[in-house]
Amino acid sequence: MNDEVVLIQQVIAQARRLGLLWTLRYATVVNGDNPSAVLVTFDGDVNPGSEFVSASGADGVVSLVGTLTVGTRVATIFVPPAGQYIIGRLQATAGAIIDAGSVAVTPVANTPTAQAVVFTQPFTAIPIVVATAVTGSPGSTVLEVSVTNVTTTGCDVVLYRTNTTVTGVNWQAVQMLT
Repeated sequence: MNDEVVLIQQVIAQARRLGLLWTLRYATVVNGDNPSAVLVTFDGDVNPGSEFVSASGADGVVSLVGTLTVGTRVATIFVPPAGQYIIGRLQATAGAIIDAGSVAVTPVANTPTAQAVVFTQPFTAIPIVVATAVTGSPGSTVLEVSVTNVTTTGCDVVLYRTNTTVTGVNWQAVQMLT
């Protein structure tokens, strides 16, 4: 081990002895009605609900982010000896699921040529898909790229090119969450 690693290990050991080491843990909210005593299941725990008792004596973790709904993923921090606190949400209530990739299309000259794309994981609704050709000759040799037959599991990328040069097409699929 080098000197830096030994020094870091010594600092961590001393922080533990002094009770200064804070622990970050991820959890899922089981009951978030009372921000001063939120019940959570910590990642890796087999029993649902918190076994943690807050500084006020109530079962649960103190939320510093307000009321939370059941199923919300949260980041918690254990600050000895004060207690366990929820310091943030891991997933917003709205957002998007995104998948992206590349596919090689071997075109038939002057003919729209389709190539199947399979998403890495199925979406829960039909996503919006966009595609673009990886080319130095847009508009002259590569005339168009589009997508068709979009489902929750994949789509077809369509390339229209004036010759038979294999062309890479980058694609991105997005499902908006509400």
